[in-house]
Amino acid sequence: MAGGAVVADYGNGRLRTLDAAGRLDTVAWPPGLPMLQGPAGLAPEEGGALLVADYAGNRLFRLRSRDEGEVLAGTGAADEARSERPAQGETIDHPLAVLGRKDGRIVVGDGGGVAGCSNWVPTRNGRSGRMTCPSPLP
Repeated sequence: MAGGAVVADYGNGRLRTLDAAGRLDTVAWPPGLPMLQGPAGLAPEEGGALLVADYAGNRLFRLRSRDEGEVLAGTGAADEARSERPAQGETIDHPLAVLGRKDGRIVVGDGGGVAGCSNWVPTRNGRSGRMTCPSPLP
């Protein structure tokens, strides 16, 4: 997502880029991904990918480019996260914020779930993992 700041446009259910001249451009959504409904949190990852917390859509996405992305967690249904279940089949309830950590973990601020029950730990290939509920958050 190179080329300026990326903005989560919650009300319109899309991502926008803002360039140095102040122009807004809508970011194309990768084909095959569930549509973005209400993005709230964004975080860059090393290597140029962008993590997107879709508050209204109850999903966490990773966008590698305008043409490539994946659902990391969430089914689209809002429900309280449960510990030690595969993340792609796990429900998350209104994710507000996301942070990619240097150790490879992704921390999700789950707005509707139990506080602190929001740390997703990916496996080595980064395409699957488990939801964990750390106490306290590491």
